[in-house]
Amino acid sequence: MLSNKAQPQNIAAATNYLLFSRLNSVDIEFIGGSYNRTLIALDSSRFAACTLNKVKNTQREAKYMFSQPVNIYISRRLYQHASLPPLSKEVLNEDGEIISLEKLFQAYPDKLLVISDTISYGVFYDQALAALDSKNKTFRGGSSYYETTHRMFESRRVDFILAFPVEVLRYGKNNQAMYQAYTVAGAPKSSIGHLMCNKHSHSEAFLRSINVALNKLYQQPEFLNAHLNFLPEQDHPQIKQLIKQTISSLKLSN
Repeated sequence: MLSNKAQPQNIAAATNYLLFSRLNSVDIEFIGGSYNRTLIALDSSRFAACTLNKVKNTQREAKYMFSQPVNIYISRRLYQHASLPPLSKEVLNEDGEIISLEKLFQAYPDKLLVISDTISYGVFYDQALAALDSKNKTFRGGSSYYETTHRMFESRRVDFILAFPVEVLRYGKNNQAMYQAYTVAGAPKSSIGHLMCNKHSHSEAFLRSINVALNKLYQQPEFLNAHLNFLPEQDHPQIKQLIKQTISSLKLSN
């Protein structure tokens, strides 16, 4: 999309397009690649090298540098098919949230969750997923992991999927009533995507340019619309609030 000027089809593409269209004075080469190939490039490059739409976690922050937020998502929810019985009250708190993923699979030891092995789900979910028994997890990787994990869920080869609402809207198409969504107690309300760059002096300068462009972009309606355009109306108040909270928490510089 960034190289060929194709029409954005999701929040990540729309926000990155807005950002990079404001960096005409910076010489950038866009290269497609799997996540593993990308990490090799970041670790071996003698130049500034970055990758898009990455969440921060402890391991990444120790090794790489990050931009300010580029895109903001309503956090992942746990989905099951609505045709199945609702989850037992023993795994839910008073607010109807799943007490923990560990508690869920203690009550449903034969159930299976599909996740990707090539992305970070953020600190909270990475830790929760790592604590689960391997018999309750199946992994899918590659560059099209969103599509492949949803295909497994749609075909009922797994019982649960941990996904963004916007992701389910896209891949579930018009079948939203066929899903039952649960939030997990203690999970962050949002998931934030950043540019993640190698620790190089040119990367440092590049990220300064990125952040200046982002600070201006935050003030423009196009940034909000890049999120609203790919979410159902019922989620608009929540994403507006999350964007406002995220931006207000930053120490913006010009």
